[in-house]
Amino acid sequence: LLPSDQGAHTRGNLIAIHFGGEPSTVQALCTLIASGMPLQLTTPEGNVEFTPRKAQYQKTITGSNGYAEAILSLGQEEKKEREEKKNVQGESYFVTRIKERRFYFYTPAGDDTRLFQLLDQHSHMPLLLGFQEYILTEARRCGALTPLTVLSSTETFDAWQLKLNENEQNLRAILETGLHERKITIPGADPHASDAFEKVGTISQYLAKFGVTVAERIKERYQPLFDPSREAFSREINQINDYIFRNTGYRLYDAQMAAAETASRKIDQQRPAIVVGDCGTGKTKIGMAALAASQMRERQEKHFNIVMCPSHLCRKWVRENGETIPNSQAAIVHNISEFRAVYQDYLSGDKTVYAVLSKEHARNGYYRYPAVRWIHSKKGFVCPDCGEVIEMPLVDEGGSTYFVHADGTFFLRENSKNHICRHCRSPLWAPLCDGALPRGWAKIGGFGYVYLPHRVLYTPFIKSSAIHKKLEQLADYDFPQRVVSPRRYPLSTYIRKKMRGRIDALIADELHQYNNDSGQGDAMGEIAHTARKVIGMTATLINGYATGIFYLLYRLFPRYMQLDQKAYGDTKAFASDYGVIET
Repeated sequence: LLPSDQGAHTRGNLIAIHFGGEPSTVQALCTLIASGMPLQLTTPEGNVEFTPRKAQYQKTITGSNGYAEAILSLGQEEKKEREEKKNVQGESYFVTRIKERRFYFYTPAGDDTRLFQLLDQHSHMPLLLGFQEYILTEARRCGALTPLTVLSSTETFDAWQLKLNENEQNLRAILETGLHERKITIPGADPHASDAFEKVGTISQYLAKFGVTVAERIKERYQPLFDPSREAFSREINQINDYIFRNTGYRLYDAQMAAAETASRKIDQQRPAIVVGDCGTGKTKIGMAALAASQMRERQEKHFNIVMCPSHLCRKWVRENGETIPNSQAAIVHNISEFRAVYQDYLSGDKTVYAVLSKEHARNGYYRYPAVRWIHSKKGFVCPDCGEVIEMPLVDEGGSTYFVHADGTFFLRENSKNHICRHCRSPLWAPLCDGALPRGWAKIGGFGYVYLPHRVLYTPFIKSSAIHKKLEQLADYDFPQRVVSPRRYPLSTYIRKKMRGRIDALIADELHQYNNDSGQGDAMGEIAHTARKVIGMTATLINGYATGIFYLLYRLFPRYMQLDQKAYGDTKAFASDYGVIET
């Protein structure tokens, strides 16, 4: 609660609320709060009246088995001002300025370090950890940081409101005053050079005085893998360039050789390399030359590599291979039998082999559906083998895990939690080969499997109006849904399970086509995790949205995405950090 003028313990403005109960009651209370109706809360200290903001809360509802929980909270708030101006011709136009921004933070009780981290994340000012005590003290004193009243019977935590005015002038003034009065100093300053900050009183003056030094530090820290102005091309790249000249009559441009040299050094470090260039820049030869140069440095007789590309480019890759890579051959593969035959040729021969897969064939395989059955008498889904009720884990507010009867949302997608029965260890998913789902089940592309009698429980998981509309349409059907499912095993899954440790490298052409939450993207990810070296190539790595690269980064750099605390599928959190979200 944000205390109002009438008293901190009798009246306040509602900032966030978390409550639970019977689903219909929870939904009704959410509707009342969203309508702005004043509410009253009874506490041991007395009654508290609070006034909600009409239709301004972000709502999340979760739960199962007749119990639901709701969280309503205010996000970032902005106060805007429309100002009329005139151009040189005297014509009027309007400019909208953000006069004030408000943020709401929730931290463990008394945790100033976490509070300062959140303040730093939401501000553009350069805040160092050594400034923490001074900045927080002054921000509280001037009203930029306001403590909120927390009413909770189960948890203890602090809540704060941060107000930043236009261009963050209030926080800028705190920072510049501290520097000017020597209440804070920039770490690393020479203590003997007492006049170093003699004339530095603002951030602008600091950058004017030390900007060149900062730029040099950045250049020293971020060294390129290959600098063509200082280094010569490697012997391997020159050998490949000579081979191309003998086969085609032309040589690579210096810029193409520099890109190939850099990419080869990148994959030498066992890290994926991405080559981005416009159409016609020679990405195919750059990628092949980079991989060949890296593998030549390994002093290994031969290698087995995979190229994954759109189907209309398969023949081009076979032709380019013959022009670019010495002592190698390439073959187009459509299925597992052909793949095994190509690999046997590689084992018996003495050449490096490139297996060229089309992205359409790589993932072309049967679907798996949840084979569980709903039993009304047991009020739950049961295992098809042992007949025991399937349970799903829930985590309470204290971090303890307990199990309840699984609902339909538990089988939205196959994962490690719902893959097998906890009682008999039998698989709970089966191949969908005849094309007909069991009655009551439906498959929605881009979302997952839905048990229609439980369709109301899927609402919190739906992030698209199109999926919500599709779910409403399926609810009116009373016959089994048919799904087109090929009767073949996915080639990418075969490679992941049977070829681990045998794939030397993957070249993923048209990399941007694997950036969605799709089967073809998953196929590329499966093969990429099997290969020791990975090179991706595209002309349009980013489609203009931060979320456009989310799944691609997870398939190529999953460890770094986990270190960045970005959960798989949580594109909104990724966009909030690296993109722009409009609300």
